[in-house]
Amino acid sequence: MSLKESNEITVKIKMELNSFYKLLESKGYIINNKFSMNDTYFIPTNLEINRMTSREILSKAILVRDIINETKNRRDQKITFKKKQIDNEGSV
Repeated sequence: MSLKESNEITVKIKMELNSFYKLLESKGYIINNKFSMNDTYFIPTNLEINRMTSREILSKAILVRDIINETKNRRDQKITFKKKQIDNEGSV
């Protein structure tokens, strides 16, 4: 499966991050890469966001992403356009 075909699943962690790391390590996982991301979203000034859903707003957004890779001691900045078509069932 290519990256363009994949989807992400995000869930909220309800415990301390270090405890969660230890839990994953106890299940046989190791840290392979560690990085931080700072996202800044820009939207057009003419949007009536009070009349739009979050998904509609994001479909018009420009995302500026600052990625700090702690493992490789590297920093990248990227621009992403969140132009996705999402149907009534939430499928991309």
